[in-house]
Amino acid sequence: MSREQRVIDTFVELTDTLVADFDADELLQMLAARCVELLDVEAAGVMVGMGPGQLHAVAASGRDMRQLEIFEVASEEGPSYEAFASGQPVVVYKLADLESRWPAFVPRARDLGFRAAYGFPLRLRGRTIGALNLFLSTGRRLGGADERLAQGFADAAAIALIQERSTQDAATRAEQLSYALGARVVVEQAKGILAERRGLPPFAAFELLRAHARSHNHKMRDVAQAIIDGRLDLS
Repeated sequence: MSREQRVIDTFVELTDTLVADFDADELLQMLAARCVELLDVEAAGVMVGMGPGQLHAVAASGRDMRQLEIFEVASEEGPSYEAFASGQPVVVYKLADLESRWPAFVPRARDLGFRAAYGFPLRLRGRTIGALNLFLSTGRRLGGADERLAQGFADAAAIALIQERSTQDAATRAEQLSYALGARVVVEQAKGILAERRGLPPFAAFELLRAHARSHNHKMRDVAQAIIDGRLDLS
């Protein structure tokens, strides 16, 4: 299969988040492996932000890359941190020249045989959610086309992750709404039972129900369900 076809396939896989078995970790691991396969780099990794300034290593093309990512997280230095913080690509042709800026990270990267590095932000419309790391064993620059391709991969991964998070958020909101609607139905039923038994207007029955829940530190839904089931008698 040609490199062009592999590039196309990679973009398709990065953007196909609607499949039933979509797995974000697997997707990012695939991205790291494809970067090594399709770009002129020796190692690749992906970090994802879990909060302001908090990056977590989630994918790596090999053992050395995994070790370096873990160290990058611990030292809070390196191309991923700067790309994540700035939302802009970070290009380092010679890591040795940046030892004063990254005093802990650069020696570790060089010990592992890396001499140049890239950090590409995972971003969408000004929102940066992580970074793609690329490392080279010689002090050189990728071609302009490969730099654009790497940023394109990072952008596609960002779209996939944000889409997945949106889907999860929507599912959570739907579940919460369903629970709230169910609770309201239960409370209304219990209120009707109390109103009939005690000859109270609906608002008074509701106040009685709420007062009991508060005084016993119980949820309104639980108290209402107990009344419906006959386990609690407030009459």
